[in-house]
Amino acid sequence: MLMIARVVDVFAGLISLGLVVNRYRGRQVRVVPGDIMLWTLSIFFIAPLFLDAMQFVTSYQLFPEFGVAAKDPLVSVIAATAVVIAVWIVTRAVRLSAVTAPSLRSNLRLSARVRSFWLVLTLAPLVAVAASPDPGIYRTFAASFSLRSVGQPFDSHELIATPLTLFQPYVTGATYVSAVALGMWLYTRKSWRAFLIVPPVTLLDFWLEGKRNILALIAILVLFVLVSSKGALSRKKARHAMVMAAVLFGGVFAVSQAFQSHYRAVVISNNRSHEVLKVDFGRTDVLRLAIAGQISPGVPRPLEYPGQSLVLDAEQVLDRLTHHKPISYEDRVQSITQDEPLQITKGKVTTSILSEAIDNFGLLGILVGPWILALIVRAGGRRVDPLLSLLICLFGSLIIVTNVVAASPIVVLVVLRGVWVFIKGGRTIGARLNSYPSEAPSTIDDQREVVGSTPFPHI
Repeated sequence: MLMIARVVDVFAGLISLGLVVNRYRGRQVRVVPGDIMLWTLSIFFIAPLFLDAMQFVTSYQLFPEFGVAAKDPLVSVIAATAVVIAVWIVTRAVRLSAVTAPSLRSNLRLSARVRSFWLVLTLAPLVAVAASPDPGIYRTFAASFSLRSVGQPFDSHELIATPLTLFQPYVTGATYVSAVALGMWLYTRKSWRAFLIVPPVTLLDFWLEGKRNILALIAILVLFVLVSSKGALSRKKARHAMVMAAVLFGGVFAVSQAFQSHYRAVVISNNRSHEVLKVDFGRTDVLRLAIAGQISPGVPRPLEYPGQSLVLDAEQVLDRLTHHKPISYEDRVQSITQDEPLQITKGKVTTSILSEAIDNFGLLGILVGPWILALIVRAGGRRVDPLLSLLICLFGSLIIVTNVVAASPIVVLVVLRGVWVFIKGGRTIGARLNSYPSEAPSTIDDQREVVGSTPFPHI
């Protein structure tokens, strides 16, 4: 039976990959912010399906319950089906969004003041460090490692709650803001010289936090800017985009492996490197665990009622102000993966909106999770403000691979940008865009015939 499940993984991976490839077929394809979410799904869900089929991880030592779920054929089949459903729904939403999405960077006209705002915001981590109780500690790479177990959260419950440890989440949030601001800056510029700030900002963010996800975030943003700057993609441009993607994510993978070998040598010892790699760069394990909690009596559920994870997330954000650490949703999932009672844990296994929806709503969550992502894609396809669209879809990309709390800095930026657009007459701009004679195809089938620039006026 397990062999049948592996075969299903292969077919599910091929079907999902075919859906993604079909999105970019044709003589001309227009890239929109929603494509970021589709790329993220491909990396963290489609690729791991093929690894599961090859039995890339033969034994789960760090997360034994992942192994229990992986050995259940029914769980694996349902998980593979859930991935196909998610890819199909998101792909369809992206294709619909390509008809109505806002102008690409090449048609974006913003004032120098707005562009300067994003440039200044890339330095947000320096402001956070300057306000830290001990700025000098950040002179060394990933200084937070000196106050925690290697590879574990800075504010672990085992640490003494010093002013420095309590302030670190603000430094972390500032690095996310910096990375997004970098993407916004590049998105609003036309000159290649704008990319000169990518290496120093990337080094700054990675130096202060020491977390590899910041590198992946910047890579996704840079890739989108490079691809969107080309307008509608021809087949030749699409090949160039694939080469750029391979180079960018190959670089992220190489840095990640070097990071693991130096800073997490203990974690990946005893033949656990495959397990760590799979959990770090895939979310199918946590998806299977959520499904197993619904259909396998031996696997506990992390939540007691629908919507509880949102309550826990809100408590986690609010309680940071009172320095009280609740048992978060990720703590609960981490406890289950290690077959322990629910408790505040040293590490936090990374979840996804797809698994979280299942934990909240049962097997119905297989549809709820992708539906939420589709709504985000469509919201990012509104003809109101290009930067707001990109921020919304970037938030959607992050919740595919992490918890909503971790993406909260992006939520703040979305709200701020939304308020700014509203104050500046975003509704008027939207009316202007919608009333403009569009060159965009009226049907999805005609979309592939689009040639030339996007249909929006310079604003």
